Formats: sequence, structure tokens, C-alpha cells
Amino acid sequence: VTYSNAGDVTAELVDVGDGTSDADYAKKDVKGKFVLATGYGGAVHRLAVLKYGAAAVVCYLADERAAEHPDMLQYTGMWPKPDELERTTFGFNLTNRQGVRLKELVASGQKVVLHGKVEGPGLEHYVMSVVVAVIDGTTHPEQELLFSAHLDHPKESANDNASGSAAILDIARGLRKLIDDERLPAPQRTLRFLWVPEWNGTMAYLDGHEEVVGPTRWASESGEGSYVLANANLDMVGENTELLHSRLILTKSPLAVPGALDAVIGDMARMVDALDVRTPRGSRGTFNWRQTPFSGGSDHMMFLDRGIPSVMFSHDPDYTHHTSEDTPDKVDPVELERCELIAAGALWYLANVSERESLDLAWAVAADAYARFDAGASAIRARLAVLAPEARATQAADADLELSTLGAVLGNAFDDVQRYDTNAAD
Repeated sequence: VTYSNAGDVTAELVDVGDGTSDADYAKKDVKGKFVLATGYGGAVHRLAVLKYGAAAVVCYLADERAAEHPDMLQYTGMWPKPDELERTTFGFNLTNRQGVRLKELVASGQKVVLHGKVEGPGLEHYVMSVVVAVIDGTTHPEQELLFSAHLDHPKESANDNASGSAAILDIARGLRKLIDDERLPAPQRTLRFLWVPEWNGTMAYLDGHEEVVGPTRWASESGEGSYVLANANLDMVGENTELLHSRLILTKSPLAVPGALDAVIGDMARMVDALDVRTPRGSRGTFNWRQTPFSGGSDHMMFLDRGIPSVMFSHDPDYTHHTSEDTPDKVDPVELERCELIAAGALWYLANVSERESLDLAWAVAADAYARFDAGASAIRARLAVLAPEARATQAADADLELSTLGAVLGNAFDDVQRYDTNAAD
């Protein structure tokens, strides 16, 4: 289990079922023993070891995926809190086949004794490297467009996230070569590429680079130096959607971080859809994609916290996620190319948008705001429609307030565009 400490234990094995609730430990003596559980490694460890005194944990997958893939190994992590570091021990992830065999041995009444050993430095302060590449802008070098992808994950990790890391490397190398060969002009605004250790590495990088902020925050704080106009975060972008029954998810920025990125990403996705991209050894399926409201789960959250409009590229569902089945044979060259075209096209456009094009872009943002209001209003009406009449009456006022607030937020975008259009005409 990731984030284990070193240790060497020989002890009896106790089956605690899921292992993530106190009820799983009722009338069971786990102190100084291994526990066998089907829950997530870190959650099991927090109860079994830190609360009930177990020596270590052994976890195995027991969901629908395991029924179809009994030899699939799931990746889990301890994720200890600061006050838990010194008490954290270790754990192992097993396949369903291995876990069920141990469970059967314990259930038969036999005393099962395990020997577990973990070597290494364990949990300690360390340095995380962040790889950075830059293509300098010519006219507005202080304005940046940022590509990001996380480098790390225990093997196997073909789609999560070798795919995203490879994609932004391909974009960087491709653009650099086109510029060097004078087939493209150098961008007017700077392009920055970040390969990060997921979450913690991004937070560390941002702590050391206070200049990485969005335009609104930049204007309100100092108004000097560089700032970032938009971020494309590529996390799981190569899925073979036919093989995995998956689709590309383009996660929008929340309303609290406004910008033109969502509108441009949507336009680029529609353009790529119309291109009918094909590559050798790639799939022949139809492009399946969605733009969805904001959700977390990757490094785009940290950039959003800095006021940078950010879109996450990902795929869902994906049964191989965080498992040993996330292998190169699940990667589709066609899907990789589609995602690269959308990300590169969107940020290259923003890096070179002219004053005249910015007016068209402003109206695209207004259209996107209207679409968001329509979607939000429809969701509110749908939520009310399923309520009983008496409940609907009591919540009608809240719904009216929600609608008016949504309208005020998005209406401001339309008013800003109208003012911008008027000023441009003058």
C-alpha cells in the first residue's frame, strides 16, 4: 500500500470484512495482528492499526471489477495525516483470487499466520522534482497559457497518467519544431508546460511560484509581473473508448473562476469531432465526449484555487483506473491525438488571439453563459418536479433565490460583453 512505513511482522491474520467501520471490529481481537479486508487500504489502516492496534493490513478487491478480473491488483494508499505519520505501519494489496483464498482459510477455522516485510526509507521529508518547459511569447510574454499533467503513479499506469504526460510532451515538442522550422510563428503569449507529482507536487510548486495566478487575482493584488490566462490539465487522455466503454470528459471551470477557456475548449472539441481523426493502429470508433460541470480529482483544482480558469481532460468510466489492468494495450493513439488537438488548439488560439478575435471570443463566452443558465435552471426545475406538492411549496422560495442568483452571476457576463463590444466599436 502506497505511503507505508518500513516494517517486519509475523502475526496471525484476522478477517474483518470491509474493515472501514467500527462494526467490522466488534468482538474481534486484532491487536498486534494482520487484518484482512476488502475496504480501501488507507481507510482500513486508520481503523485497524491506528484505532484498534493491528500490526498491518492486507486488502483485496471485491467489487464487480474483481468478479470479471480476479487477478487484477488495485492500487491504494495510506494517505496519513500529519499526526499519524509516526504511528503509520504498512499494508499490502492483493488480487481478489489471493484475498478470497486467505478468507476461505480463515473461515475454515485454521490459524493463518503471515510474514510481512517492507523495506525502504518510509515516510520522511523529501524533494519532489517538477519538470518545466517554456516557449516564450513575443508580444505579451507576461501572459501565460499553462499545460499540466501528473507524472506519478505506481505501475501499471498507462492511461493514468503516462498518457497525459506523453500528450503534453508531444504538444511541446511539436510546437517547438514547427516554430523552429518557421512553419508557425512564435506565440504572442508564453506557453508553459508542467509535469508534476500529483496534488502535493503541484501545491509545492505553486507555493514556490507566487506569480502563477489567474488574471482577476493578478489585477486585484499587484497588477505587475506575469500571470496565467488558462490551464489545460491532461489526466487520463488515451483510453480506448471502445475497449473500456468510456468517453472523454472535459470538466469546466466553476462559475467562481470565470474565463473564456470553457467556450474555446467546447469549440475545439466540436472541430475535432468533425475532423474524424484516424491514425495507424488506432481505433475506428466515433468520438464520444462530454463537457461537464466542475468536479475535482486532479491538479486543476490547485490552479483554480489561484484563480486560473482550468479544464480537466479525463475519461470515465474506466474499470482499469488505479489497477494493474491500466496497461498500454488500453491506450488508443486516435484518442490521444484527439485530446492533444483540443488542448493544443485551444491554448494556441488563446496565446495568439487578436484584438478583433477577442470580440468574437467575448460573445462566445456570453453564449456559454446563457447555456449554463439554461442547464442550471433545468436542473432546479427537475429537482422540484420530483418533490411531493407540500415539499415543493416549501422549497419554491429557495429555488427562486437559486435561480435569481444564477441569473445574476451569468447575467454579469452578458453585460460585460455588451460593454466590451460598445467600447471596441467606439
